[in-house]
Parts: sequence; C-alpha cells; structure tokens
Amino acid sequence: TVYSGYVTDWEVSVSDSDDITVDLLNHGSELNHIILKDGTDTKVTYNSYDPSNIAKAVIDYAISEGARINYTASSIELTGTTVSYTFNLNTIAECLDKVLELCPSDWYWTYNPGTNLYSLKARPVTANRWFTKKRDVISFKLRKSILHIINTVFFTGGGDPALLVERNDAASESAWRKGLAKLSDQRVTVQATAETMADSEMDRHAEPDFIGSASINGHHYDPIESIMLGELAGFINFGEYI
Repeated sequence: TVYSGYVTDWEVSVSDSDDITVDLLNHGSELNHIILKDGTDTKVTYNSYDPSNIAKAVIDYAISEGARINYTASSIELTGTTVSYTFNLNTIAECLDKVLELCPSDWYWTYNPGTNLYSLKARPVTANRWFTKKRDVISFKLRKSILHIINTVFFTGGGDPALLVERNDAASESAWRKGLAKLSDQRVTVQATAETMADSEMDRHAEPDFIGSASINGHHYDPIESIMLGELAGFINFGEYI
C-alpha cells in the first residue's frame, strides 16, 4: 500500500474538457485531533523513561482512541537514555514531536503513509547503499553552511527556583564560530532531562550543515523504489567533496 487516507475535497471543472480535482489527507492527520490522557486527566507524566518507551506509550493510547498509527518491535529502537517529562493538553502529534527532542542527536522518526507505520531510530553509521558518480548519479548539488551552528545552549525549565542549564562545546566554537540557542520548557523539572535536550540540540548543530540533492538514474542495481526514508547513502568518486 502506497497511501491510505481520506478524500477531503473534490472539485469538478466543466469546460472544453471535464476535470476533477481531488484533495487527499493521510490517516496520520488523526494524530492532530487526539489529546493524550490518563483516564480523564490531560496531564500525563512519564518519569525515568527511555524516550522510545514514551513514544510506544503515546502510540498505544492513540490506537486505543481509534488512530491507525502502529509500530513494531523493530520500528522503534531504544535510545539507552532516561528522561522525565510531563505532557499537558498535548495532541499525539505534539507528543511524538517532543519525543524526538528528548532523544539523543541524530535520531529521526518516519511515518509510512501507506501502512501508517511509525519508526524511531538512530541515524545509521554505515551506508545502506552506494551511488557512483556518472554511473548512477546524473546530477548532484551540495551546499555547506555554518549559518545554524550552535555550541552554547541555555535551557530554562520549571520548578521553584526555575531550572537553568548551560551547556557548551568549546571545540565547535573554536573551529567555526560562536552560536547560541535558548530553549525553554516549563514542564521539564529534572536536570538530567534538560541536559539531554540541550546536548541533543547542540550536537545536531555543532558542525556545519551539508545540504544536497542528487538525481539517480534508473539503472542502479537496487530498484529506486526500494530506497527508504532514513537510509544512509554513500557516494563514490566525488573526491574531497563527500
């Protein structure tokens, strides 16, 4: 299944030729319309949880409310970290976005629009497939940017007195430039959680961003349609650029 969802709108245009325009909405949109609850309480606390287990608990609740989202034993990996967080009147979509913030850097999530499968995983460390210049790659663009460098993070949380955490990456500042980020979430009251979120934000942006695009021909030994979101690709014969 490539796609599952709703037909939200259709429009007929009658002229020399008759045209019908259809707007589709994926079942993932359901996650924007379900509030996480514990019974009738919209304030739900997870103390000393792996962020991945928070994701599972949130999805289990969404499923109980009729959402089509699902996961498997292999689609959600454990991060090996422990955090504490309180959701308060948050939608399922907002909760899953927050889970990613609670994960270490270089974690990502995907949502398959055909099967409604949710995945949460660490970025691979070895390439899943390789593309060779000229043989596979028709065209290629790559941009390097230090615009979003972050090597100092101040995180303010809740509590009385309010939680304040400062994290620094001196090596990044020395190598590139000073970059500051201020994060705030009053529902974070545990220092270890604040440090995890601050470190994750800093680790994601301590080095320059590389933004690129490539056009791959249809003669690659792996079918193009087999390429999946979240895969790590390797490129061959591009010299020092990659």
